Amino acid sequence: MSDKIIDLINKDIKLKKGRYIGRYYYNYKPSKKGFEDFIKNGIEYSIRKKDNEIYINYFKMLVTQKIDYLLAKNPTYDKNVNEIAKIDIWTLLDRLVLNASLDSRVWLHLYIDNNKLTYLIIKDSEIIPFYSSDKKTLEKVIRYFVEDERLYVEIWDKTGVNYIVYDKDKIEITNTFDSHFKTIEYAGETIEKTIDSNFNILPFLCLENNKDSTGDIDDIENLIIAYNGICTGFVDNVEKFQEALMVLKGYVGESSDMKKVMDKVKKHKGIAVDKDGDVNYMTIDIPVEARNLLLNILRDVIFLIGRGVDPSKLSEGSNITNTVIKSRYIQLDLKSTDCEKRIHEFYNNLINFLNEFYTGNYTTELEFNKAMLINESEKIDDCLKSLNIISLRTILENHPMVKHGVDEELKRIAEEKKDIPKDEDLHTNNIK
Repeated sequence: MSDKIIDLINKDIKLKKGRYIGRYYYNYKPSKKGFEDFIKNGIEYSIRKKDNEIYINYFKMLVTQKIDYLLAKNPTYDKNVNEIAKIDIWTLLDRLVLNASLDSRVWLHLYIDNNKLTYLIIKDSEIIPFYSSDKKTLEKVIRYFVEDERLYVEIWDKTGVNYIVYDKDKIEITNTFDSHFKTIEYAGETIEKTIDSNFNILPFLCLENNKDSTGDIDDIENLIIAYNGICTGFVDNVEKFQEALMVLKGYVGESSDMKKVMDKVKKHKGIAVDKDGDVNYMTIDIPVEARNLLLNILRDVIFLIGRGVDPSKLSEGSNITNTVIKSRYIQLDLKSTDCEKRIHEFYNNLINFLNEFYTGNYTTELEFNKAMLINESEKIDDCLKSLNIISLRTILENHPMVKHGVDEELKRIAEEKKDIPKDEDLHTNNIK
């Protein structure tokens, strides 16, 4: 069995090679320019290890845009999940969507610790799933990871879990079988009984990034490379050619003495040449316009193919209406909606698991309160025009200045009306 498990893991590692490049781009840190010193044949050399490197992280901006658009505001869902299951859905979804955006999918592992249900977010690189023939039911999961030069393997199915540990040479050290969790019964503070228990549903839930199960970097990797390559090349060219070259015509002297000549130039501000000689400077022009044109094209395509919102485009024009703003959010909205569908599927599975475990009745309602920049003046004007046409609650739900909730705002309005004196009261006070 051990050899089969090792072969299966090796095949999985090979299959997934290069799949998680999104993390590399999201967390990319440019290397600082440096020099490497070495001695060869008794001579000291110093060579450049790395040219100047510029990395503008548009990929991180696009991923953050999607997450903030979906989850900058707390979604609407059954808050009893937070109270009883002790799972903050808002925070959980934020972390899951980030991992799914980078890796194409992410896994949530639910487990019991001290009689309490808790969870662990697991990278897709650590999971090998096995489904039923109809691809709907998860029947077995192999999780593997390396720690302290040891390979840890967990094989989960409905009957329990195998825990296997291998050394760095892939030789099996331990192999134990256990139930999914232990239910501990106490008599006061003393453990009275420990019961082996299993979940009815395998405690692994998958969230996919989109319908194609691809990461957000997949379609724009080459564009990101090209954009930052041009920026890096430009800065490197500026550094290399920032000093003009001196051209000596009719110079009297040996080329090997050039350093001494340049020292004399700096000291005496002059140089000896023959009667037909001359001294001038040569500069190298860098094609800035062509570079800027190409960078602008690449930037536009990065946001187009990456389906995001270019912040520099939002402020273009003198009259930015909400209709214009919405049109510029179309691509981001489509990308987020694709992810939103997968989140709903994941959330339904999570609630079904919790209802099964707690014998509860949590609802699967989940509504995202998407965050979009708006022209607040226009929005307020629309609300005022809607007075006496639609309900006050609907108007308040759409009013940008309502920050503390519609119910609280209605309560405040009612309290203010109580404090306003009626006309007859004013008339009575005037008579007195």
